[in-house]
Amino acid sequence: VCSLDYYYEAINRIEKSFDLEQIVFFSDDLDWVKENFKVNLPVIYISGNDFEPHSDIFLMSNCDYQIIANSSFSWWCAYLGPQNFVAYPKKWFIDKKSPNLFPKNWIKI
Repeated sequence: VCSLDYYYEAINRIEKSFDLEQIVFFSDDLDWVKENFKVNLPVIYISGNDFEPHSDIFLMSNCDYQIIANSSFSWWCAYLGPQNFVAYPKKWFIDKKSPNLFPKNWIKI
C-alpha cells in the first residue's frame, strides 16, 4: 500500500511540470479517496469495474499522466499509455528489493 505522501509528492511533481485541467482517481475504495485526498483541481472519480477489467485498463492507459500503485494492473495501464509522466513507488515489494522492470523515463518516488 502506497502512502499519502507518495501520492501527494507525485501530484506536486506533475502540477509543477504540466498544466493540469483535472485529476482522475481510479479506485475500488472511492470513499477512502474522497476522504483522504484534497486537491485544488476538478476531480473525476472512477470505481473499478470487476466485471470488465479491460474497460478499466483502457480508461487508465489513456490518461496523459499517471501515478501508479505497486500493482501489476497499474503497471500495465501505465506501460500501455502515452507515458508522458509515470510515477511509481520506490518500494515495489514490502520484503525485497524492487525489481528492474520500469522504463527509464518513469519517475521513482
